[in-house]
Amino acid sequence: MNIQSWARTALCDAVRRGSALMVSAAVASTSVMAEGEINNAIEEVLVTGLKVERSLQDTPVSISLTTAEDMEVQGMVDLYDVLSRTANVSAEPSNSFSIRGIDAFNVSTTGHSGSNSGLISVFVDGASLPYRQVKLGGLGIWDVKQVEVLRGPQSTLQGRNTLAGAVVVTTQEPSYEWGADVKVVAGENGQNEIGFAAGGAIIDDQLAIRVTGESREFDGHNKNITNGDNADFIDNDSVTVKALFEPEALPGFKALLKVSRSDNDSGAPIVNIPTVGQSAESQRTLDFDVSPVEYTETDLYSLRLSYEFNDHWTLDSITTYTDATYGYVWDGDASPTPGLEQLDRRDDETKSQELRLVFNYETVSGVIGAYYSDLESQDVAGGGRLLPLASLGVTEANLMAGFGLDAPTAALVMSLYGPVDPVVLGINNDTSQNISSTALFADVTWRFAEQWDLMIGARYDQETQEFASSSLYTVDNASDLPDPLAVAGIYGATAGMLVGGLNSQLLGQAASASSAVPLSDESYNELLPKLGLTYHLSDDMSVSATYQEAYRSGGISYNIQRGYAKKYDAEYTENYELSLRSVWLEGDLTVNANLFYLDWQDQQISVNLGGGQYDTEVINAGSSKVKGFEFSADYTVNSYWNFYGSLGFAKSEFTDYVTTQGSFDGRPFTDSPEWTGALGATYRADNGVFANVNAVYTDDSIAQLTPNGSNGEELKNESHTLVNIRAGYEWRSDLDWGIYVNVQNLFDEEYVAYAEKGGIGTHTLSSPRQASLELRASF
Repeated sequence: MNIQSWARTALCDAVRRGSALMVSAAVASTSVMAEGEINNAIEEVLVTGLKVERSLQDTPVSISLTTAEDMEVQGMVDLYDVLSRTANVSAEPSNSFSIRGIDAFNVSTTGHSGSNSGLISVFVDGASLPYRQVKLGGLGIWDVKQVEVLRGPQSTLQGRNTLAGAVVVTTQEPSYEWGADVKVVAGENGQNEIGFAAGGAIIDDQLAIRVTGESREFDGHNKNITNGDNADFIDNDSVTVKALFEPEALPGFKALLKVSRSDNDSGAPIVNIPTVGQSAESQRTLDFDVSPVEYTETDLYSLRLSYEFNDHWTLDSITTYTDATYGYVWDGDASPTPGLEQLDRRDDETKSQELRLVFNYETVSGVIGAYYSDLESQDVAGGGRLLPLASLGVTEANLMAGFGLDAPTAALVMSLYGPVDPVVLGINNDTSQNISSTALFADVTWRFAEQWDLMIGARYDQETQEFASSSLYTVDNASDLPDPLAVAGIYGATAGMLVGGLNSQLLGQAASASSAVPLSDESYNELLPKLGLTYHLSDDMSVSATYQEAYRSGGISYNIQRGYAKKYDAEYTENYELSLRSVWLEGDLTVNANLFYLDWQDQQISVNLGGGQYDTEVINAGSSKVKGFEFSADYTVNSYWNFYGSLGFAKSEFTDYVTTQGSFDGRPFTDSPEWTGALGATYRADNGVFANVNAVYTDDSIAQLTPNGSNGEELKNESHTLVNIRAGYEWRSDLDWGIYVNVQNLFDEEYVAYAEKGGIGTHTLSSPRQASLELRASF
């Protein structure tokens, strides 16, 4: 038996033994505590994403909470590591992530044109991150205190762009004790990471600072065989300064100021789809003459002011400002042929202000608040790209149907357009948006009887959007179009007229897409209720039922090909949820579960109107439902052993979605795996020996939404199970330090992580096995 087979067998045996101790659970588990701190660990973990601090077990909302200890124990590096190990969450860096089968940005293939709205938001210390920074996946978790993944609608408390959930990231606060933390990582494929965090008191018990920084470099796994680049490289840098002020002259007052800067550059992880006879997983090459590169530059400022009036009332003010730039360089012809590039730069400037009045009495607690945000966005794109004539609606079939040609004549006409197929399209777009949102919200829990809690919440949200754009499209190889007069001289006047008409159609498409959409605005007002009931069977067990409504505002959709903007309406969901929270064995074992059903109406869907690749717009043409569950357990056996796990199921289905392409009723959402799960175990001995092993499973999912009855093989993102290990030795003294070996994807499982989209002959493969050596120290 070789080493890999032995390791696989040993792991399977360990998983079977661990499964006897617990059923799968959310990876959001209680950290492994030092000896003497095992019991009552749950009470020490507080959820902050619901505006009121509560223990995880007192929260009926389905929340996966990953602490700094969890991240270190499992060797996590960035936010997508956390997301991918969470039940009912699927994540693929540089592409997207989903919660309960709902993509963070859209559930249809093509996405929203000209929209700043999403379905899931990511908040860092109260500031909402621009969606491009989230999608790129460059958010590191060094010096992060905890990450909360709130599954299900959060519109009542979190506001816009949280119809499907929210991710709340909280970083470490300054301490009055001076200290520092350092990590150094070196691994295969050019992996290099350095992180530091240091700080302490400037004025004892009144003013403290904390400075953190991280640099991450990675050459990647894929090679561009045309220009020799490392195609999927990563180069991320960040620095944060925090100041904590608690003046002695004003007891109960606290001010926390944060200033941070991050610069993220990465190559797109796509590779060419191999030709027939080649293994899809064995070819990690790209042949573009321009390697696609994306970057983000983000400056984030936040100021939190808090004042405790007394033991019952606290006033919080959270002010944030984010200045973010996103850009990319793309190969315009998606081939080794030199000459075409696409460039894009998008600037997002976001300001927000939130006021919360938090109260806590013996029988009633909650929060009353007001919120305002303003987003200004400017997106400028230019360059050129190649478009096959088929993507513009010029095909033999369309010629036969539209002009009554027989098959040989249609084939002849298409041959005349060989020199101009593909079309070289020149692009120059300028789009601006402004979105302002004002809201009032409240969330109250009332213990109206000895074992009963009533939860009541509501949010009134008012949103105003402004949109303007200008576009110029040109056919840069128009000189290669067939000459109608020459065609008439060879094939007759009718053929010449037909070619002249087709030329006008192609040039007219570019001309019609070249337009200026004047500034237009829309407003939306919504009242979103929430109602829940909790029954406490005992101090350690409760069941809850919750109903709440959520929505995503409408907007303005821009049809590039036809050159017009069109309004689409808001979409709504009604959400029903049952939850179980339980603690066993004097706090050593927790078992939690959530069962949910979501009814989605007036669903915003991006559809193609049939005129070509860019003939798309957003309409309210769909309804759907999502149902499923999360089940979790965490078991601390003793001061050495901890077991945890997760199991999630989410089934999505369109119930009323019919377009000119056909009916999509009964079809699932794209990138929406039904089953996800994880198992893990941690061993930490008194002599310093440490080890963690975890396995993560993600079901397959469709990559492209096609109507019922479609012919051909369906594109799918493949199912996979990834096993990761982290083992090392830890020294505990005045200088605590440890040395670790990390191996991601231990068994080197290969799969298509993100199947082809866009027809450019590329897809995203799994990351192969990656080993690294890590040194950490705290003093």
